[in-house]
Amino acid sequence: MPICGSSARSCSPVPHFHSVKEEIFYVLEGNPSLWLDGEWAELSPGDFVGFNRENGVAHMIVNRSKLPATILTVGSNLPEDWITFVEGPEGFD
Repeated sequence: MPICGSSARSCSPVPHFHSVKEEIFYVLEGNPSLWLDGEWAELSPGDFVGFNRENGVAHMIVNRSKLPATILTVGSNLPEDWITFVEGPEGFD
């Protein structure tokens, strides 16, 4: 289970969704932002976000704050998974 640190004003990979991979994110510290199919949501420590496989919902987590964020990430790494990248919000490509 990787623990991902994200420095201030940094971005995860571009918005994407998976064909079979399921992902779970748990915010340990900081206030990262979740971009989910075109909408922003602000996250806080203790927030839990999960993505089903095969739902076609594009997502990315971005630390838009001035402070670091730490996120526990859990996901399956299946060889048959296909990743589809989509156009994201302006300024994050």
